[in-house]
Amino acid sequence: MKRHASGIVGFLLFAGLMFLFYEWPSVIDASGVDATARVTEKREGIRIPFDNWFRRFEIVAAFRVPGDPIQRHAVCDVEQATYDSLHVGDPVGLHYWPALLAQPFIPATHLSPCTPRANFASNPEVYQKLEILLGTLLPIVFLVAVLRLRVAAWLFLPWFYFFLLTGVVPQTEPAPLQPRAALAIVRNITTITMLMENGKSGSGSHVKFGPIKLEHPFQIIQLEFTPAGMRDPVVAIDAIDLNSIPNIKAGETVSIDYDSQVPRIARMRAGTRDFPGQARRQILTLFGVLGIFFGAILVASHVRGRRRAATRTGASPGR
Repeated sequence: MKRHASGIVGFLLFAGLMFLFYEWPSVIDASGVDATARVTEKREGIRIPFDNWFRRFEIVAAFRVPGDPIQRHAVCDVEQATYDSLHVGDPVGLHYWPALLAQPFIPATHLSPCTPRANFASNPEVYQKLEILLGTLLPIVFLVAVLRLRVAAWLFLPWFYFFLLTGVVPQTEPAPLQPRAALAIVRNITTITMLMENGKSGSGSHVKFGPIKLEHPFQIIQLEFTPAGMRDPVVAIDAIDLNSIPNIKAGETVSIDYDSQVPRIARMRAGTRDFPGQARRQILTLFGVLGIFFGAILVASHVRGRRRAATRTGASPGR
């Protein structure tokens, strides 16, 4: 009973913390001091965990508290459209709590363009993939864990292969539908030699290691350029086969084609992109053999159990 109660309390505490995290900016807006700040910096970053990439758009804005000579800064995430519409020097709305400005632990400021949901809005493809995977997994868990349908446990096997093909096999970036030529600077190169392994990205080149060694590694290339009609540069992503552009390095200038309507969709004119099919064949071969092996063991165990049950049933009347 105590364990059950402590579990409920822990869940409610976690739910309360998550609610506070997402609603804290609204609390600051409702009771904080109203002011105006000016954008001093824009940061477009790319993170590459688990062989996938996530965009992050940040703005930095400066403001002063009346009577305080120190210039303070507020930093937060914004959605992609908001990021592109703002420029250095633009004014933005700000709310802050003066009593919390001196400590680094609790956020004391909130810029009006910012939202805690910015990362979701800036990476819709990634989160849609997660929704599909979880949406297909949860019904199976419900059948097995709640309805106690043991036969439904076999559905985990096809779901696992669906997970491999959807969430593990790497994909090429989309080709621009309305291509426009430009020159871009290679900002970063991440070489993927393993799948299902976390890693960090930064300036320069990085090699990642993990549990599934790829027979045909690939590279994720970050390309920085300024599209026609835009004031600030953007970062596009291209993924190519390793060594399909020999000796490519960060800082080089390369020829690209980008989508005139969606500038962050771009491809280098050089390079090949055969790694998704190669990785798919490698993973299906590896896990296909394992699946057949363990499936045969499960079937044999099931048949053996039925035979034992039948033997016991047939022997029981004679006892």
